[in-house]
Amino acid sequence: MNILIIVAVLLILFVVAKSVISGLKLKQQDYATPLKSWAQSGLNNESKLQAWLLALPEEGLQALGEKVHEFAVEMDLDLNWLTDPEAESLPEARQAAEEMVTDYCKLCMKTVQKQ
Repeated sequence: MNILIIVAVLLILFVVAKSVISGLKLKQQDYATPLKSWAQSGLNNESKLQAWLLALPEEGLQALGEKVHEFAVEMDLDLNWLTDPEAESLPEARQAAEEMVTDYCKLCMKTVQKQ
């Protein structure tokens, strides 16, 4: 009898843990909103790129935002510099971050347009 109770409790814990993990996977970080905000306010000198980014559907903007985030992590780049004017950074670091993300987005735009 005790073994059945232990098995039942373990099964319940397994099901609960699995649903929690699945729930965490569904709650992905919102990359579309900050990318869109940056495109609206930070790309005034890049009208073609700005128009392309703002025309992307929400899913496309999210997917691109995820890739930009992955790229930023690989480059040890803090994306808060791009979307938060209050974020502490050196002007040179902010400029370099903006240039890197702008160039990355331009490459994505050109690749998509050639397909």
